[in-house]
Amino acid sequence: MPQTILHIPSKVQTGGGSPPPPPPVESLRSRRSVFDLFFGVILPVTAIAFELFTRISAQVFFDPLPGPAIFLVFAAPFANLLLWWHPKRLPWSNPTLLALANGLSLMIAGFYTLLYLPILPLALLSVIFLIGFLPLAPLMSLFVAIRQRRALSDEMEIPRLRYCLALVAAFLFLVMLPTMLTPFALHGTRSDSPAVRSRALQLLRLFADRDSLLRYCYSRRTPIVGLILPAVPASHAQSIYYQVTGVAYDSVPEPGISRRFPAWDANAGGTEVGNVRFRDLAITSSRMDATVEPASGLGYLEWTIEFRNTSTLQREARALVQLPHKGVVSRVTLWVNGEPREAAFGRRSQVRAAYQNVVSMRRDPLLVTTAGPDQVLVQCFPVPPNSSMKIRLGITSPTLDAAWQLPRFLHTNFETPKEAFHHLWIDAGPETVRRSLTDPDLDRPVSLATRSRERASWTPDPTDPDHFYIQQILEPRPLPRLSKLFVVIDNSISLRPFTSQIGRQVEAARRRIPIELVNSSLAAFDFFGGQDNVPSLVQAQSLALNHPNSAVLWIHGPQPVDISSSDGIKQTWIRRRGRAPVYSAQLVPGDNRILAALDGHRELQALRVSPDRLFDHFTGELHPLTAIRQRLPGRAGDGHLTSAHLARLWAHDEILRAQSKDRAVELATTYHLVTPVSGAVVLETQQQYDAAGLKPVDSSKVPSVPEPGTWALMAIGLAMILLWRRMSSRKPVSHVSSS
Repeated sequence: MPQTILHIPSKVQTGGGSPPPPPPVESLRSRRSVFDLFFGVILPVTAIAFELFTRISAQVFFDPLPGPAIFLVFAAPFANLLLWWHPKRLPWSNPTLLALANGLSLMIAGFYTLLYLPILPLALLSVIFLIGFLPLAPLMSLFVAIRQRRALSDEMEIPRLRYCLALVAAFLFLVMLPTMLTPFALHGTRSDSPAVRSRALQLLRLFADRDSLLRYCYSRRTPIVGLILPAVPASHAQSIYYQVTGVAYDSVPEPGISRRFPAWDANAGGTEVGNVRFRDLAITSSRMDATVEPASGLGYLEWTIEFRNTSTLQREARALVQLPHKGVVSRVTLWVNGEPREAAFGRRSQVRAAYQNVVSMRRDPLLVTTAGPDQVLVQCFPVPPNSSMKIRLGITSPTLDAAWQLPRFLHTNFETPKEAFHHLWIDAGPETVRRSLTDPDLDRPVSLATRSRERASWTPDPTDPDHFYIQQILEPRPLPRLSKLFVVIDNSISLRPFTSQIGRQVEAARRRIPIELVNSSLAAFDFFGGQDNVPSLVQAQSLALNHPNSAVLWIHGPQPVDISSSDGIKQTWIRRRGRAPVYSAQLVPGDNRILAALDGHRELQALRVSPDRLFDHFTGELHPLTAIRQRLPGRAGDGHLTSAHLARLWAHDEILRAQSKDRAVELATTYHLVTPVSGAVVLETQQQYDAAGLKPVDSSKVPSVPEPGTWALMAIGLAMILLWRRMSSRKPVSHVSSS
């Protein structure tokens, strides 16, 4: 009988069932090769670093490094290096850990090989230019990982491949879950079911990968998962991004593209400031010269601003400016070639068309239009490369309160200095106020010691001084106490710092007036993301219509994107005019698209109040002066003779009350005012004005702030007139006594 020789495995030959000793390290080191080191370690690291610095794949194809993937992709070459250079000491020589490291390399390299599979033919053709090696890096890394797996299994007994891959896959799934979940939840927000939309939005707020969501805002899809789902409109993704994060999509760097010094301005010539702030465009000087007429309660301020562009590209400077309460822009000036040019006032669509036409030709225009109650949008183009641009805004406003509010920036696309760079000078009769202010200082009103008020004042109508005059009567009228105040609180994350102040104000005000919160919460944890305030405002209006002598107070922050249409609010005002006024109290500066959409409606009023004085306007304890202005026939009126700013404020009131848009445009162009139906534009040449059908204002007819030297001459002249009148009144007396 032939003898059978059996081969007994080493672990049986050792006896006792004890594991075999680890193989000598030299046997593992002998498996090293320059091929594995280059294609498994050096090439993948080079490809990752190249993508991080250039972001070429993110700009041309897709972003291969979203969120946590930046750390995961480095794990593949690190695992390959670990198996190539096998240390003696634990834990790296543990078979299980080595197998898991190899499984991690296999999974990551295999995943990115699938991502780059469509462009592998293009990569092979460009290998001769060396750049083609970069898309091939995942494939080569996968090949090296397979080689190392075989070498490792030859040297020691390791767990089976399926167990390692299962553990690694579970780990990668948990890490990449937000990235894979985001596209599905984003599509859920487009469902026809409100419940599904609400759950999808809540899911995004809890688990969304913001980089993946941000790519959809630029019409880019998530790799693999995003490619199998239908496309999502960029506008919808931009709205969802704001609702999830509470900030506008373009206020953060675009994924895969450096935005430290962005070159492209997508909002140039448009109707929005935008959320990209150019660091190479800044204010270099800001000067505010103002006069206040205490007797008639009138104020006029000229804000002169100079911009500096340090880049090599032309820039458009844009700013959303909040005016003093019930203020109106009555002068707009642009310096062209060192000479001041006055604006032309016309229909809103007309001046915007002229501005956009000149912007397309890269010439010198300045445009000012309203963008909500007591707000204007200022835009000027171009601020030349490595040069400056200078503008001036003249603002007429009432000064009936003890403190005068100054204009301020709500939102800009340029930088403002942090130091005190606004130089303020106010002449208020015998009182002079001179200060240097920072941007936050502009939000605090300036107290004036001179508070004398004449009950009646008048001024000749500048359009027809021989036949009409404008009369103003000041009457102290207490604000009516409301039967109920419906409060809508914006539960966006921007108002979270004010939750305690708002809560204290609500509780204190409830002891004086009936208050009802509408779809709002005062719990700090309920302030998250960006909220859509339109449904709550429509509901508050409906409730207020059933309560006579009621109003709506809307406490809110910025809303830089359009979420839902405000047509429901407009419809209520049109169908039920004069009912349910809405008072806006914006506590955080910024662009609010709801206010811009409701521009021109008298039922919407802006309250410029601090967070600890939100309800003073509604308690009935204030007795402010109310100005009654009217245009009367004649050449003179009763009371104090004042400036033509009184006529401008009367015209502004008439424009807001006008039933006919043509009548409102006629008043605005006649009195040179920027209103919801009109705007002001400065062009470079007379040919441009003629082409647009506009006529610039004569420089002799614009309001101005006299220089201090002019005031001194006026004072001397007035003193001489008084002295002459006094001497003239004494002459008859001396003549009688001598006789």
